[in-house]
Amino acid sequence: MSAAYVAGAGLVLLIAGYFQLAARVARSGKGMPFGDALAPDRIWHFLRAPAAKGAWIAQGTVYLVQNIVLLATAVLLVLPFIAGSARTEAGSPKAVFSGSILAAGAALVVALAVSLYVTAKVSDLLARRPLPAAAV
Repeated sequence: MSAAYVAGAGLVLLIAGYFQLAARVARSGKGMPFGDALAPDRIWHFLRAPAAKGAWIAQGTVYLVQNIVLLATAVLLVLPFIAGSARTEAGSPKAVFSGSILAAGAALVVALAVSLYVTAKVSDLLARRPLPAAAV
């Protein structure tokens, strides 16, 4: 496995995350086509929507935090291997792939998977929680 594969994985992660977020936006709108959900302004509107009555946090905020973690993970996968990186500019040899880089990447992927799982479970629990009698 070469460093280019690790950097490529970061780019794939970033693109897949954007399409996943667009799919959530499309599901949130009644009959919204997926193509319309790809628009950055619709995604931003979805992420900034206020919390539902009785909810302690807006769903968009949960997704925003989740996607910030995804973005950070993708950047950490790609950054060490950019041709104009500080390593190259300082005259150091080209980036090489090592087991420690693989371990760090695996830890980030596990953290992301846990984040996605917890977000889904919290979302389900919040959706099934009955509203207080005063809110009805």
